[in-house]
Parts: sequence; structure tokens; C-alpha cells
Amino acid sequence: MKKSFVIFMLLLVLSLGGMCYGHISLSDAQYNVSFTMVEEVGDVKAADGLSVSVDAHLDYHLFWETMHKFGDPPQTHTEFTFFYTEYQSMIESPQGPIFLTINSNVSTHSPIGIELNDDNVDFGHVSMEFEGLHDLIRDVASRTKNGENYTETHKYTDYTNYYRISTHMRFGGYYEKYDGEMQHISNLSNSRMNKKFSDFFMLEAEDAQKIIVTIGKDSAGNVVEVNYSLETDVFLHTSSFEAENGIYLAISRESAFNNDSGNNDFMICFIPISYFIGENNNEYKILEYDNISKVFPNDKIKDEYESKIVRDLSISEDGLCINLIALEDNSCYLTVIDIATMTLLQKLLLYEDAGDTYVLDPVYTGGLLYVALGDGRFILLEEEADNTYHLVLEGERNYLLSFENYLNIDTPIIAWNGEQLALVSSYRRIILYNKSYYSGAASCGFVIEVYDNSGLLYKGAYASSLDVLTSQYNSYNKTCRLVGDYSGGGLAASW
Repeated sequence: MKKSFVIFMLLLVLSLGGMCYGHISLSDAQYNVSFTMVEEVGDVKAADGLSVSVDAHLDYHLFWETMHKFGDPPQTHTEFTFFYTEYQSMIESPQGPIFLTINSNVSTHSPIGIELNDDNVDFGHVSMEFEGLHDLIRDVASRTKNGENYTETHKYTDYTNYYRISTHMRFGGYYEKYDGEMQHISNLSNSRMNKKFSDFFMLEAEDAQKIIVTIGKDSAGNVVEVNYSLETDVFLHTSSFEAENGIYLAISRESAFNNDSGNNDFMICFIPISYFIGENNNEYKILEYDNISKVFPNDKIKDEYESKIVRDLSISEDGLCINLIALEDNSCYLTVIDIATMTLLQKLLLYEDAGDTYVLDPVYTGGLLYVALGDGRFILLEEEADNTYHLVLEGERNYLLSFENYLNIDTPIIAWNGEQLALVSSYRRIILYNKSYYSGAASCGFVIEVYDNSGLLYKGAYASSLDVLTSQYNSYNKTCRLVGDYSGGGLAASW
């Protein structure tokens, strides 16, 4: 396909879509992508033999797949593809399919008024969130004047002993059987799931918790607004993954009250998945959340797992083990659990003093596990045949290039050759607009770091020739960017 034809078709398609790209044309340097080192430290020879793959696109019509291999000389090769219609590839999210939150701030409005005297008060789509609080709301409403908003603070456990939970689905494709019909479970909060999970986990409220209630009335005295919030935030840390027959979900609680209770409700649960063949041979994935069950810890090791803050839950590559990364006091541990027996295979200390920072999303690839902290420390583990791990490298990402105002905490791509670890990550373009600098879209280039047991050997930032394909105002659709930008896609690396 000749470049002149490609450019003509691009202008045709984009003009039909109401977007003007008349100022964009592809030069040879942009058709065949090149990378330019903009800043480096150390010896680039440490990266010899490392190949970095960069996939970029412009408005999901023009795509560049470029492989850059470090060496003397470096080698770069680009495959260019044009799609007449918009093409978006799926980028697998590292986050699990489900997460939970505690209802700490809930409100409802009704211009026609909310009838509070009914035993089954209808608060609309948030009715479950007000369960157990009806008497409190009626009480505060009785002291609210017409045409005003009125707020009171009360002891939470004087009215209900448990927190209410909201469930959130990150992915679509799950269904439930309800009233004899197959209904899609949206990624929004589901009231039936909320009630089931709230009743299952029974997260007991702390005695010191307060609830702040606000009632709003119109001039005729109708209650038109009800709002409540918790005085002290309570956070749920959850992580999940989908296995062949269901979803595993880890949960723990964190609040200012944890030090008093000494227990944060840690557990791992299992939610079965079944399949149903409907009309026209359509297959439905059914999330059987009514059958949720606790699978870990069990009675034999209950005391050892009383208090834990969940950071990540993943499945081993062979599907036989669960890998749990969690904080206990100030220490961070990796726990490997056999799925078939729900017994402990390994509990490995990763960091002793991790309480004052945070654990970043771990990276699993090719039998390797990379775990980093927000303060720059990282470790690399290698998997054994029995799914346990051993340490192969530890270090610290603490060198900032001149354009880096802070440590890049984006999850990197990793490559290990047995002696050297390469970390490849994206970085943000700095955009000058209206005499001010802004952090723009991810560059179509990359930053590489190479480490061995002695520490950092090389770090370099490489800009792409595609970075000039951007609009004056940094418009999303008019800027060349990585495939899967904001989703961890577009980069790969290997030795």
C-alpha cells in the first residue's frame, strides 16, 4: 500500500467522522519509526541484546508495530498497518473482575417526596444501603423544618451493627438467573448482590463509629433529600481473579479503628460460575453469588491470619495455586496456597518495613514475579516447579532523569536474562500550551532501566518519531499514542 493512498484514505475517513487532520502527513521518519535517546545515565552497552517492542496508533486507524534491539549498532524495524474502519484491540486488564466498597456516603433525592412512615420505605436504587437506618432517618426528619436542610450526628451502632457493602464488576459478560429470566450483571452496583455480600461478610461496625445524617424538606414539608455519611472512613481492600470454575476474592478492612479491634476481617472467598446454553445456542456465564463461600483461612491456621491488608490476589500460571501478597503489621509477605486443599505451601517475607509506603501492582510473567514499593524498592522472584518462589534480585529505583519530577510508579514491563533485569515503562510528554507546561499523553517512546546485583547499570529515555503526530491542544483522538494507553498495553521486552 503506497503512502500517498494511505494518507488519502486517512483524510477521507477522518473527515467523514467530523475530524480535521489536514495538518497531518506521514514523513519517511514517521512511516518507519525511529527512536532518539533524549537523556541517559550509565553505559548503554548494559542493554545490548535487549529488544523493546512498541505498538502505537493514531485514532485507531493507523498502527505501527516497532521492534527496537539495543546493540552496536541498534536495529529498528517497523510494520505499518492502516484500517479503513476503526480497530481497537483488547488489552487484558491486570485488575480482577470484582471489587467491594463500604457505603460511607449515600444519598437519594425525590422531587415528589419520600414517604418515611411506610414500613418498607422506598429509597429507590439505594434502598438496601439504608437498611437498618429507617428509625434514625425518621427521627432526624421529625426535627427538620420545612424548606430547610438539617444535619445530626449519631452513634452508628445505636441503629445497626453492620456495614453495608457495594459490589462493583470491572468486566461485563456475567449473568444471573432472576425471576426465571437471564439478566445481565452490569458493572454498576447491583442491589441484590449488595445485600447478599453484606449479609455474608457481616462486617461489624466499630463501637466508636458515628453517622452523619442530613434531611432536606421542601416548603410543603415533604422529605425530598436523605443523605448519610460515616464520620470515620472505613476502607475495604479487595483483589480477585477468575479461575476456570469461579472467582476468588480476597477481602480485608482498614480504618482508624483497626488498632482497637485487632481484626480486619481478612478472608478469601469463592464465587462459583456456571454456564447455560440459551436460545440460538447463546452461552451465558452465570455468577452464582448466592453460593459464595469462605475458603481461606481454615480452622487449622486461623490465628496466624487474624490481621492482614490485602494487596494482590493472583492465580499461578498452571492454575494450581493462589498467590496472595498482603501486609501484616509493617511487613509484606507472599503467601502461596494450594487451591485443591486450601493449605499453605509457602509464606515468604518480601519486605520488613513496608508499612510507611505502598505495594504497587505486581508483575507476573514467564515464571517471574516482580514486586515493587512506592518508595522505589523492588525484588524479583523466580518460581520453582512446586509453585513456590525464591529471590533472585533486589534493588531500588531511585534515579530520576531531569524531566522526572517523581518516581514513575506505572507498572513496568520486565525482562530477565539470568543476570540482568530490564524494566521498560512509558513516560508522559510535556506539552506547552498557553505559556504553561502540562503532562500530556504517554510518549510513543519508552524509558528503560537495567539492573544487576550491583545496582543500576543504565537508564535511558527514548523519544519516538511518532511523538510529533499530535494536535496543538493535545486532543486524545488527534495524538499518536501507545496501544492500550492507560491500560498497560503497547510495550513488551525480551533479551
